[in-house]
Amino acid sequence: MEKSNLKLTKIPIEYLLEILEKLYNDGYDYFDLEGIIDLDREKDIIRITVSDDYLTEDQPNIDDYEQLL
Repeated sequence: MEKSNLKLTKIPIEYLLEILEKLYNDGYDYFDLEGIIDLDREKDIIRITVSDDYLTEDQPNIDDYEQLL
C-alpha cells in the first residue's frame, strides 16, 4: 500500500482541544479524523466523528456526534 500525506493548515488549536476534552470526558477512547482541504477558504476543515463502540464501558450512550472546525 502506498503512503500519502495530507497537510491541513490553520486548524484552530483552542477548538480542537475543547472538542477532544469533551469527547474524553464523555467517555470516548477513540475518534475518527477526516481532513477537508478547501481551496476557497483561508483555513482547512477537520471533521471528528465517534461511534458508540468507541465508548469506555459504563459510560452513558451518546447520540451521533460530529463536529466541524
